[in-house]
Amino acid sequence: RLMEKTPPFLDELQRRIEGLMSTLPAAEVRDNLKALLSTQFAKLDLVTREEFDTQARVLARTREKLTALAARVEALERERENARLLGRQQLESARRKIEDLQRELVQFDAEMKLQSTRIASARQELQRTDELFRKGFVSENGLTAKRNDLLDQQVKLENIKRSRAATERELGEARAALPEIELRTRAQEEQLTRQASELQQGLVQEGAKRENVIRAPVAGMVTNIAVARGESVAAEAPLATVVPRGSGLHAQLVVPTRAIGFVKPGDAVVMRYEAFPYQRFGQYRGTVERVGRTVWAPGEKLGPL
Repeated sequence: RLMEKTPPFLDELQRRIEGLMSTLPAAEVRDNLKALLSTQFAKLDLVTREEFDTQARVLARTREKLTALAARVEALERERENARLLGRQQLESARRKIEDLQRELVQFDAEMKLQSTRIASARQELQRTDELFRKGFVSENGLTAKRNDLLDQQVKLENIKRSRAATERELGEARAALPEIELRTRAQEEQLTRQASELQQGLVQEGAKRENVIRAPVAGMVTNIAVARGESVAAEAPLATVVPRGSGLHAQLVVPTRAIGFVKPGDAVVMRYEAFPYQRFGQYRGTVERVGRTVWAPGEKLGPL
């Protein structure tokens, strides 16, 4: 996409090159032009195409891993929630079953009591019928019928007792299943939680790989760190300054035209820094290396001097 407007640094670069070409000899133009280009390109923080492609591929792979890990973590969270819900439903179902079985036992007890009453009544009927049979008022068939009726009532009582015993066994099994359901659900939740934690840790580690390593162009000391950990950094914002190791301070000073005639290479210079009052921090002494021939017009932007 074509730029609609020339970036400011290109305008400044063009202006300064034109100034050098028009005021300095060829030898000084070559030296100043090299320093000027180095300064301007350093501001751009350029990287090679190979480094950019490598970083782009690494970033793409890291993003794919992060996306896959995040999806897996989300799936495990859903699975853990489903396991918790299923366990809760199983517990509620087991408790309802226990309550139903308890009610059935109560009903069986009532039926057994009623059936015992029926057996007692049938036994009394059999005794009266037996007395009547001995007196000749009832036939043998009538006596046999009463005896069979008593046996039927006793059989029904035994059936009720067997049903009650089966229900009681089922109730015991249901009660024993409650802690098993709780343990199984808790174990499944803990397993899913561990898996999610491991994936979350992997997510953090993969996220840490997305950190960019900024390599210093020269060996030296890092000063003027402008950011702190956790802060967001705007594009093209300076992060720190690197002072080259073993290098001295090279300052570019602007001298009024009325005084430039008195300055020559080799002169001693005493410098004072506005941010550090000389009354407390002292003064810095240096030597003039070269006197340029560039003239800056009033109001003209001087740049980083």
